[in-house]
Amino acid sequence: MNYRPEVDGLRALAVIPVIFYHANYPFFGGGYLGVDIFFVISGYLISSIIINDLSRKKFSILNFWKRRAKRILPALLSVIIFTSILSYFYIPNEEIKTFANSIVSSLFFYSNFFFQYNTGYFDIAAEYQPLIHTWSLSIEEQFYILFPIFLLLFYKNNYKLILFIILILSLFFAQWGGNFKFTYPFIEDKFLFYNKGFFNDFMFPFSRAWELILGFFAATILIKNNQFLLKNKFFTEGICLISLGLIFFSVFSFNKNSPYPSFYTLIPCLSTFFLIIFLNGSLFLKKILSNTILVKTGLISYSLYLFHFPIFSILKYNLYTFQSNYFLDLIIFFSVIVVSILNYKLIETPFRKKINFNLTLKGFVFAYSLLLIFSFTVFSTN
Repeated sequence: MNYRPEVDGLRALAVIPVIFYHANYPFFGGGYLGVDIFFVISGYLISSIIINDLSRKKFSILNFWKRRAKRILPALLSVIIFTSILSYFYIPNEEIKTFANSIVSSLFFYSNFFFQYNTGYFDIAAEYQPLIHTWSLSIEEQFYILFPIFLLLFYKNNYKLILFIILILSLFFAQWGGNFKFTYPFIEDKFLFYNKGFFNDFMFPFSRAWELILGFFAATILIKNNQFLLKNKFFTEGICLISLGLIFFSVFSFNKNSPYPSFYTLIPCLSTFFLIIFLNGSLFLKKILSNTILVKTGLISYSLYLFHFPIFSILKYNLYTFQSNYFLDLIIFFSVIVVSILNYKLIETPFRKKINFNLTLKGFVFAYSLLLIFSFTVFSTN
């Protein structure tokens, strides 16, 4: 794949609102939508890799999972170890057991279900769960496990049609899934246009699958013909500007009371979809999103996302509510950036590019063992 710096710039525009939202800053009530932008981007990047390899008959599901493990796990493990050390000293004893449960759920990629059953994303209690943000990583990992298997089974057998049907069903579940229930007659007596429930919960994977699949369709369009969008420059620039404007509109106008996920989520997701496609033919907006600051922020966005929330959460146990002391805010944000850069330089990049998989695997075994011993010690000693 050709490197696209503007996509890293788009990543930066996704992670910044998330951080400001978790810091309780005004005007960023819809900052959580940055995760939806990440899902579409992830679907695009992963699909591009898999489809290119399949078309050349060079795809190996084992190698794909190895690459994903080297990309995702080192930084995730480092943030869990970092958070565990801080939590041991700063989180109240009665909360440590819940935290230990969240460690295990994060390590085995079911934290979205764990937090769905135990803490709502918008509940006040969620702010005191240092690893609650790993729900999105669990959904991505579930996608990385299942999606390549699906493509291997159905590639060249109407797989695009099947994925489109799944996309529509997933989107409908995001909107109407709250009307379904586990007990007879399995549908609520009053069928509402939007109703919150288990099947369209904030962290339920099926109500998010359409976002990742939307990224897949962006990849298939660009793989088929990455030049067809360059014919009308005015149209291309217009689509890009409107899409970016709709993303900002969503971030500033949505809030925790907005129906979500729902048809409303189409606004930031389709905007991201169009940006991924049309930025190839843009001159003005592509240049803006490719500027050095945004690109470098995008490059460390994974570490920024991982580290910002545990730091905010643990501080909330001990310092303040992030609403009054802007000088302290500045220090904390600077600390988050420094820690994220260090993690990117010392953990993310070496494991992804330099350290071979055998050594990486040994590191995984050691880190998993360390964290599981810590967690089960907490369970056994209460």
